[in-house]
Amino acid sequence: MRTTREHRLVGQTRTILIFILLASLPYNTAKSLLQQKKTLQSAGRIQYYKDFGPEDIVLEYGAESGVLQPPWDRVRQEPGYSQVKTVSDVARTGSKSVKFETLVDYVRIDSYPYTECSIREYDLPTEVYLSWWHYFPAGYFTNMLEVKDTVGGFKYMWGGRDNEWRMRFMITATGKVRFSLSGTTIPDEYRDYAESSISPVEGTWTHFQVYWKESDEGHGIVRAWYNDFQLYERIGSGDFYTDPQYWDPNAPDGPRAVVQRYTSENDPAGYTYADDIVIATEKIPETYRVDRPSISFESWEDGFESGDFSRWSKAQVSGPTEAWVNVTSTYAYRGVRSANFTTDGSHGSSARVIKTVHGVTEIYQRSYVRFEGLPDNSNTEINTLRVAQDDGTWIASAGIYNLSGNIYWMVEVTGFPLNYTLDAVTSGTWYSMELYLSATTNGNATLWIDGALKCQITGDFSEVGDIARVAPYVYIDGAQNSAKTVYHDDFRVDNRRISADSRASSIELMAEPDTIWREGGTSHITVQLKDARNQTVSQSGVTIIVEVSIWAGPVGKEPTLIYEDQGGLSVTVTTDSNGQATITFTVQSPWGGALIEGSGFGLSSGYAMIMIEPKSP
Repeated sequence: MRTTREHRLVGQTRTILIFILLASLPYNTAKSLLQQKKTLQSAGRIQYYKDFGPEDIVLEYGAESGVLQPPWDRVRQEPGYSQVKTVSDVARTGSKSVKFETLVDYVRIDSYPYTECSIREYDLPTEVYLSWWHYFPAGYFTNMLEVKDTVGGFKYMWGGRDNEWRMRFMITATGKVRFSLSGTTIPDEYRDYAESSISPVEGTWTHFQVYWKESDEGHGIVRAWYNDFQLYERIGSGDFYTDPQYWDPNAPDGPRAVVQRYTSENDPAGYTYADDIVIATEKIPETYRVDRPSISFESWEDGFESGDFSRWSKAQVSGPTEAWVNVTSTYAYRGVRSANFTTDGSHGSSARVIKTVHGVTEIYQRSYVRFEGLPDNSNTEINTLRVAQDDGTWIASAGIYNLSGNIYWMVEVTGFPLNYTLDAVTSGTWYSMELYLSATTNGNATLWIDGALKCQITGDFSEVGDIARVAPYVYIDGAQNSAKTVYHDDFRVDNRRISADSRASSIELMAEPDTIWREGGTSHITVQLKDARNQTVSQSGVTIIVEVSIWAGPVGKEPTLIYEDQGGLSVTVTTDSNGQATITFTVQSPWGGALIEGSGFGLSSGYAMIMIEPKSP
């Protein structure tokens, strides 16, 4: 554990708790909470999370496979009463999530079956984090009766079901978030809980995280975060007491992780969703999304500066007459070398270098490409990026296409129609070409040029074959009038978005004004893409979710975000040519405050705070 950073943040979050408990006015409570929350999000968190990486992950699950077992050790459901399944109703990342559904009203009597529905992972490390996002649909809290719904946490088993510790997040009958530390055989004086004064927002994703360090020498720790706000901490947990008569020497040494919908009280039928579930040995950032198909796959790149293809799996040429590939210093996007791929222009001729990438269902590849000559004839193509099966069978490709003398960017997937977009493509210019392929039931093939989306094909790609090879290359589809050369440089393959050199790495949100008076008013929130040097990035077509991540104000007086034809607590925006988007924020409330979060795939989130003052100056 890197305790120095963690202890620093604990001190900050304790300060927030003091404000919540001692503030005399609701407005002051909201302002103190949001100011310190924003500080944690925009400053301390960057330092805290910088060491989190794939090596820390024990299990991650985003439901995209559509399969629950494996990886989960157990899926608990009661046929006819409750069920757990992957669905496409709503998702935080990708297109699927896990749905926990109670099919009938539950009455607390001994003869009635439990309506618990859960997914569990056993035998975890004795120091571990569990992070997940929960979605409560509209009307969820309105329908609650005397319910305390459990949504997830850890169980620590000394023996059977009747002697265990539960460290869990719950939703109370008033719609508040509670973290409870209790055990079936544990005396009341050892039980403990903390409850937030802020309810989750229906129709948006809520983040929960629990940390457990087991110790039988009084050094154990339990911490819990709700939307990255530390709600609970207990240190020196040697007093996690249970009577030795209940100990089972055959019980697992570590805790069990559970994500679920479960109640021990009367419970109406209903459902919730979970996504981006991660178990790790380091604290998981809120910005993390389960978007990687295989955590064992590492990014790989080559700029041909070695002067040969020794790092590649294979170099290959084919065609009726002449084709070649070599490293050259004639042109280079970066450094002093690039790779020259040339054919005589005959139909079916090609030259390529191959990198194998076994065990993935989705992949990104990016290359800087320079065309020395465009397609000569209509209905012909020059392909430059390729995805193939292990035996070389083609799956997908991207390149340029001549249609009636006009040049189009194009992407193609086996068994699907060509997708193409007209553009002013020229010879002798370096272009960043990035091709993404997801070979799943929710298949996607996307081509970005210089960071801007140009072409896309979607559909069921589960039968296109297993991804095993990627290749920068030249392939001629349709005879040309002359030889064709394509230069490649700075090639990279990854399991996440790569983008161009000037790619955005973060999101900045700016609210103007950042204060609205109690009579009601409007603020305008500007979304701006920034690069790693905090410079403005003018990149269009980037999708960003902007949402009210915290509303500290009266229930029923929540603000509204407006973007084009969307309106609510969350909107999805697309950046313009300046890398910007503008959202309108409106509210009618006597007091309060809102923390607005902007998040995007592969981008660090941005935050803005808007306060509703109780009176005019």
